[in-house]
Amino acid sequence: MPKAQEVSIREVEAVILFQPEKNETEEKGGERIDRAKKIAILLSDYQNLIFSLCYQMTQNYFEAEDLAQETFVAAYEHLDSFDGQHEKAWLCRIAMNKCLDFQRKNRRG
Repeated sequence: MPKAQEVSIREVEAVILFQPEKNETEEKGGERIDRAKKIAILLSDYQNLIFSLCYQMTQNYFEAEDLAQETFVAAYEHLDSFDGQHEKAWLCRIAMNKCLDFQRKNRRG
């Protein structure tokens, strides 16, 4: 398996910046968490894991990069509905669903 290239933080941030109404802070357990900072933390902690999972599912380096990026964008968009527990499992499930959707789409056409 090829070495996982970092999912570009700049690419994910570019998508996030186009959604300014969602970039507010939220209260969790008495502390304020900036959504952009939280996704940056998730990205730095789990980008290699998510890329590896996507690569295992697709066996295509470039598709795995795209799906990993889509995973983090989806995570950012749904951060408000995330309860804050088991973030690794949550991200892996998003990535798995993205890969399964990709495989279904490619089988059809």
